[in-house]
Amino acid sequence: MERTSDAPNASHCSVLLRAALITTGLAMGAAFAPASDAAQAHRPSEWHFLPTDFVDTWTGAFHDSRSGAFICFERGFTSMLSPSAPILAARYGGPLVRQRKGEWSYSHVTLPGTTGPRGHWPESCGDGSERSQRIEVSFTSDRHPHLVWNFLAFARNEQERARIVDFLLGDPSRWASLMETPETVRPIHQSDLETLKPGQCLDRLQSIIGLPREVERRGEGFDLLVSLIGSGATAKARLRFDRAGCLVEWKAAE
Repeated sequence: MERTSDAPNASHCSVLLRAALITTGLAMGAAFAPASDAAQAHRPSEWHFLPTDFVDTWTGAFHDSRSGAFICFERGFTSMLSPSAPILAARYGGPLVRQRKGEWSYSHVTLPGTTGPRGHWPESCGDGSERSQRIEVSFTSDRHPHLVWNFLAFARNEQERARIVDFLLGDPSRWASLMETPETVRPIHQSDLETLKPGQCLDRLQSIIGLPREVERRGEGFDLLVSLIGSGATAKARLRFDRAGCLVEWKAAE
């Protein structure tokens, strides 16, 4: 992903951005929104939406319970974020594909997993091994011309690659609908986590967890890193989930 260097005053922007992104998310919800029942039917339930807390840009991931595929995302204003796929293709000679679907314009490039540095993308997005493919996709929207959506995934096999491409490019409103209303940050105490039991799945736990600080790919599953409120300094805990999105364990994190 690439961030622009000519952003407005950073302190002013970071104060405004969170509220603006949430407001835009709500506006997008109204724009995409079918009726409630139809929206539920439209949601790809096999994909877990894993947003994180944000200040400058909104980051997180999508995880596929069928294949274990993992896609990192970053959404932000064009004053702070540039489409990353064209830049990656230009730097490393990848075959950039530009397409349009409805209100969406997008570009995507597929390269060997070991191609180039990750830039601002975290290591938690995937392993980037010689056997993987690096897929990077960037979207802009006529309806929200001030926003950019960037995605990065490392496909470890053909099943993951097919699932990633179908999810991102098949119908952009599928993943966009999951971003309609961001989750909120909730104070979490260790006593809250002590009520969790292995085998409980994410859809039942998100009301407790809220927005984690980080999300990481872990084999075919994923980890969520959350902040704990307690006496003294704020501690952290790591929650490990399997491919189905069900809790394996949680433990204190350094």
